[in-house]
Amino acid sequence: MPETLSRLRPRHLRTLALARLVLGSVQGMEARMIGYRTPCLVLLSEGREDLVFPLVGDRVTIGRALDSDIQFDAEHVSRRHAEVFRQDDAWFVRDGGSRNGTRVNGARVVAEHRLAPNDRIDLGRRAVTLYFVEVNPASLDEAPAAA
Repeated sequence: MPETLSRLRPRHLRTLALARLVLGSVQGMEARMIGYRTPCLVLLSEGREDLVFPLVGDRVTIGRALDSDIQFDAEHVSRRHAEVFRQDDAWFVRDGGSRNGTRVNGARVVAEHRLAPNDRIDLGRRAVTLYFVEVNPASLDEAPAAA
């Protein structure tokens, strides 16, 4: 099993519970996503609650700017660091011209990169690491309780 999958499975069951709460509270969820797979970005935090960001809509901006959809106040994250966007039925990440770059699974994003489940997205010099996952909301009810 790849390292990413092992990090996202049983050790982070609280992330699945949080994903269920977030997904249940998102307004305007597209009908075609409900009951299927909802793409999310997950920030795994040691010693703190993990954060789950459902990708709703066609574009999500990431950076330090106050108007970013996902905002991080981290030294190596640019104001308009990156964006994740949907094209047809696929999700892509594009660097926003950041000084410290965006990487997917260690490879620098030059133009845009098509995301696959469990891809690791590093912003800056690993200042922030996100994982692209697809959550099936129905399966969250079947997840065992975190110990």
